Amino acid sequence: MSQDRQDERDAYRRRIPVEDLRMGMYVCELDRPWLETPFLLQGFPLHTDRELETLRQLCRYVYVDTERSEPGSIPLRHESSLPHPASKETVTIRETPSNLTPPPTEPARFQDHLKKAARVRNKTHDYLRRTLEHVRLGETVDTAEAQQLISELVEQVVETPSAMVWMTQLRNRDEYTSIHSVNVCILALTFGRYLGLNKDMLKIVGMGALLHDIGKLCVPLEVLNKPGALSHEEFEIMKSHPTAGHTLLCEDPNVPVGSLEAVLYHHERGDGRGYPRGLTAEQIPFTARLVSIVDIYDAMCSDRVYHDGLPPQEALSRIYRLGGPALDRELVEAFIRCIGVYPIGALVELTTGEVAVIVGLNERQKLRPVVQLLLEADQRPPSERRLMNLGSSAWRGRKDAPAVQRILEPGALGIDLTALILEQTEQPPSATKPEEMRQ
Repeated sequence: MSQDRQDERDAYRRRIPVEDLRMGMYVCELDRPWLETPFLLQGFPLHTDRELETLRQLCRYVYVDTERSEPGSIPLRHESSLPHPASKETVTIRETPSNLTPPPTEPARFQDHLKKAARVRNKTHDYLRRTLEHVRLGETVDTAEAQQLISELVEQVVETPSAMVWMTQLRNRDEYTSIHSVNVCILALTFGRYLGLNKDMLKIVGMGALLHDIGKLCVPLEVLNKPGALSHEEFEIMKSHPTAGHTLLCEDPNVPVGSLEAVLYHHERGDGRGYPRGLTAEQIPFTARLVSIVDIYDAMCSDRVYHDGLPPQEALSRIYRLGGPALDRELVEAFIRCIGVYPIGALVELTTGEVAVIVGLNERQKLRPVVQLLLEADQRPPSERRLMNLGSSAWRGRKDAPAVQRILEPGALGIDLTALILEQTEQPPSATKPEEMRQ
């Protein structure tokens, strides 16, 4: 065989641990001489349980020919190279609440922050919509553009953190897929910065968060959009989306391994009841553990085809109950501290009778956030959108100092937060078509 032909054949050879072997793979080489085995042929397609069991008894790994294997039988790039259990990098959680600085209360500066955040958020959303359409048409994902957008998002999360989280209130039931992915990316970056991750690590987290649900485009719409409970067969189809997303991305050198792990493992749970591998807590990579918490939170807060969104504090309460064994307890508690007792975007009634929306947090006074007034005590809209920092020293010692009295349900009193943000950022609603997706 010529060297060129040998190089071509080697390009199709892949080393596979025996525990990852699948039916349909073409086994072309073993980790021991063929004569030491009962196999009559030096190279064969794996078709029977007996062949599989024999290989697992004799070998630790084999080589398969990807060209001669049946379609769909070859494991994804990185999946077979990851240790099984999956790799778990060491990441120090060093909470830095000061990174979540409150927004300015001067209207002009506040609006400037919102406009900057809206620009990069909308660019990212446009990219997601184009990408979803391209994938539907069988095209590849432009991850180079995604990397550029992630860099811009990281910079904006550093510069205007409260405004970026405020952008996650731009929800639309008919665009759940793309909006949810953008929101998960923004919240994951915000949380990652709160944990003290450096910019390189933030970009890895951001890429995985932005593309975590890309594999849902390979799931039939009748399953994704089903308003009722899924049958066992339908749920098995749904469970394929992390693997499908990983398949779409795994051959692209622009996607870091940590991002691929977030895509592949974001539905794994620490109690071993997740998918696709049923990993346990110590086996789930850090990026997947972080993204899974944010994914669940935003999904709970979002209106979808089969349920209305929960108030943020109710979503946090439910996530807290999932913390250990299903979700990483330490990360869950840190995420709740990051989001705050009164999360950005929550509607509240003040002790003055006024209604406001929370637009920022105070690090040292978590019960006294920054709010924007939406209704006066008589339930009439104010003459202008006023901002108040309930933690300001100006209120110190005053008996009439306003405070949060209670949290209201989303959409209470007819308040539309999406319309409010669009009004303040001068961003007209975009014409879209329905693309419902299930968590």
